[in-house]
Amino acid sequence: MNIESALEVTTDVLEEKVAAYEAKVADLTGEVNKLTADNSDLKIQKESIEKAMNEKVTSLQLEVDELRKKVNDLEKEKDSLKKDLEDKNQSVNHEPTKKDSVFLKTQKRNIDISEEEEGSSKRKREKFNDEELYTLIFTNFHNFYNKEKESLLSKKYFGVLWKKNKNVLNEVFQYQSDFSKRYSRTLQTREKLMDGFEQFCTENEKDFDRSMIQWENTKLYI
Repeated sequence: MNIESALEVTTDVLEEKVAAYEAKVADLTGEVNKLTADNSDLKIQKESIEKAMNEKVTSLQLEVDELRKKVNDLEKEKDSLKKDLEDKNQSVNHEPTKKDSVFLKTQKRNIDISEEEEGSSKRKREKFNDEELYTLIFTNFHNFYNKEKESLLSKKYFGVLWKKNKNVLNEVFQYQSDFSKRYSRTLQTREKLMDGFEQFCTENEKDFDRSMIQWENTKLYI
């Protein structure tokens, strides 16, 4: 074989190898392009997933904030209901105090109670400043009603206080003779009290149980 023939064979072999390499390069290029495209899709999918996750997180955060607000509102409502319940319990369990009870205030006045035989029975006698007592009773009935008029039990308390203190008034006028030196002033004070209390009852009669404080019945005890 001469040199030219050998060169031709070698050239053909090299061309075949080059063709084979080019084919491999083309295949690899196709794979690279495919991978690049896949990577692009994955990137888009990743961005879409991240966006959806962020939106979900934001939505959940808003829901959490709303739930916290509802919890706070419920706590406030619970505190308000608790306070209302405490106020109602205080109203139900209320006992006339130094400030709003005629009964207790009249008990704190200076009273000298002694007993005197009259026939076969004993009776208690009270010595006190009658004018101060009348003023105290009327003023405190008025103040007590104004303070307690919103209470469902105000009528009951008023009736209880009046029943307790009308007995005091009754004793006062049973023993009018004991105030002979001040008899004239006692009558004036009594008339003033009667007129004032009659006006007070008339103005507020719709708010009271008439069987408790109806003026005609009240007169019997004054």
